[in-house]
Amino acid sequence: MSGHSSETSTATPVPQANVDELIAQYDEELPQRTLTRRLDLGVGIVCFVISLFVLNQVFFPLRQGNQFYLMWFLAFVLPLVFICYRPGFGRKAEVAENAADAAAPIGAEATPAPSGKREVGTRRKSDNPSIIDWILVAVTFLTCAYPVLPFFSGGFNEFLNRQGSLNSLDVIMGGVLLLLILEATRRTTGLILPIFCVAFFLYSYYGAYIPISWPGSHAGQNFDQIVNALYNDASGFYGIPLDVAATYIVLFTIYGAVLDKTGAASFFIDLSFSLFKKSKAAPGRTVALSGFLLGTVSGSGTATAVSLGAVTWPVLKKAGYPKENAGGMLAASGIGAILSPPTLGAAAFIIAELLNVSYGLVLLWAVVPTLLYYLGIFLAIEIDSRKIEVDYQPPPGLRAWPILKRGFYHFISLGIIVVFLAMGMAPFKAVVYATLVGIGFGIIEIIISRLGEPKTILRAIWDVFYDGSGRHTALPERSEVRYSGCWDSRPPADPGLAGTTSPIHG
Repeated sequence: MSGHSSETSTATPVPQANVDELIAQYDEELPQRTLTRRLDLGVGIVCFVISLFVLNQVFFPLRQGNQFYLMWFLAFVLPLVFICYRPGFGRKAEVAENAADAAAPIGAEATPAPSGKREVGTRRKSDNPSIIDWILVAVTFLTCAYPVLPFFSGGFNEFLNRQGSLNSLDVIMGGVLLLLILEATRRTTGLILPIFCVAFFLYSYYGAYIPISWPGSHAGQNFDQIVNALYNDASGFYGIPLDVAATYIVLFTIYGAVLDKTGAASFFIDLSFSLFKKSKAAPGRTVALSGFLLGTVSGSGTATAVSLGAVTWPVLKKAGYPKENAGGMLAASGIGAILSPPTLGAAAFIIAELLNVSYGLVLLWAVVPTLLYYLGIFLAIEIDSRKIEVDYQPPPGLRAWPILKRGFYHFISLGIIVVFLAMGMAPFKAVVYATLVGIGFGIIEIIISRLGEPKTILRAIWDVFYDGSGRHTALPERSEVRYSGCWDSRPPADPGLAGTTSPIHG
């Protein structure tokens, strides 16, 4: 979680490698494959370049317009799905085994593993893409980049000029990209979303067979028209959902990852432990407060619950909480991350665009539901603490003021987002400045805490930049495919407006 030494010593926390493995298994947004070191490094470098590309678009938008940017963005991101996500066939047993190994009790005696089974705590063997996956990677890049490559489609402007009258190659490329997006969406989210997309595709194609007297009947569209709406319009694949994913979500996810790598998670948990001290309900209160604080920078319910449980589960167990109560407490506190401002979940950014309101207003709307949600958790914890015989001893040496002095800068970066949004700054610019502040303070704290250890300092700084913008964060927007898969099917108000700059890029 952090490169900083933690003052907590009440129980042995779950090793970070196991925490990461649990998150990878249960968080549907994260890559599932364990790549070889070189390939993992290569994917991380590509994602770092994508992050720089996104930052460039925020401050220096491409003159060709937002649709041009989204085409290139999807061309770089979508192929990574076939590298980092498994096809999903025949993998249930392996996933279950990996998750069980990651969640195995800490400190258990190492025993010889049966034939064909790996020992607990050992690294899973690499799971690199197959030849078919690499073919899909190449075809995906080609079909995504086709509209902007001058030697295939004639270039971006020529491609837009054919709107409504695509040639045969345009239709073939668009049809192939449609299938690839459905497959990528299936790999990252399962079958439900692709099934819905196929159902609406069939509704569009076979609409003429619906009786005229029925609601929703229409004349039907041929395949060329459907591909044109998806591939050549400013809606379809390149509508609001992908636009939001390629700006807001990428940048807020990088912000959360940077804070995590600079020690925000351990700071929030240590601070929560120190605030409640010897209260009988202290373990439960700590879980709820830590879940809220972690959620403000995470936005992911699964990652928050697993990260929180890795540290607090041993404490809850030692205090005497039944496993059902402790598990429910952790799950409820963690899932609240999707409500907690200023990061929220991915849907919040889409809400802001669809309702045409500022993201700051969406944050304001989220405050009351978040407070009520965690108030309910606190009340349930207080009730449980009076029913359960809790025997809790506070961690020795944890004092709130020294902890706050050590990591106060994490609150500064959060405050910067809120203040800049209140001043009317675009949210994606506000989060970039907050990220830079978080990186700056984090590096200073790393250097101060590790004086005399230059190699350790350099390694910690590398982790901040590499993991903060690598494949574990920038990619699963990673499922931009999820959003381009949920096509924004509204036709543009004026065909001549396709490819113009989106309002969110000012």
